Amino acid sequence: MPSTRTNSRRCSSSSPPVQLLLSAGAAPNGHGDAIPLFEAVYRSNLPMVRMLVDAGADIHIRNSELDHVLSWSTTVELLRFFLERGVDPYTADSGGCTALHFVCATGGTYDERFVELLCQFGAVPERINGDRKTAVDLVMDNLFPKFVRALEPFVRDPDRKARIAEWWEVQKQRKQPKPSVQVDNLV
Repeated sequence: MPSTRTNSRRCSSSSPPVQLLLSAGAAPNGHGDAIPLFEAVYRSNLPMVRMLVDAGADIHIRNSELDHVLSWSTTVELLRFFLERGVDPYTADSGGCTALHFVCATGGTYDERFVELLCQFGAVPERINGDRKTAVDLVMDNLFPKFVRALEPFVRDPDRKARIAEWWEVQKQRKQPKPSVQVDNLV
């Protein structure tokens, strides 16, 4: 999962300075962990992402944690941009987490469209990360029912499907009001 969201060097949020640097021969991939493409993705700046990619930025680049652009994508449009250009949703970071693991673990930042799009492009809900958790485990552990619903059609493992059905039963029972107990006058 992306662990270093801040770098000492930042991309400008405006395109003209970046375009000027690129036209002067600046390396679109940056150096070390100062990766302009990651910064543009994190800032949800699709025009800058396009500019960097058009200038030769490597969409498959990884940082020292083995993060990749899908795990940094903060909008469905960015996610789709990279998936349509061939970034593999099955790629994992140094902890064995794919973009699907990241989205499912952090839930509140994302919505189910991220889950559906990743799965449509080949992300596997049953893939186990370094903590021995699948994306399905993460959404059930974190009580993200919309994500469980989004993952269900992509789950192939019968045992995992049974676990999801059991999870739904538990959730249904949690929602049922508990019967009130009437206590008569105790004297």
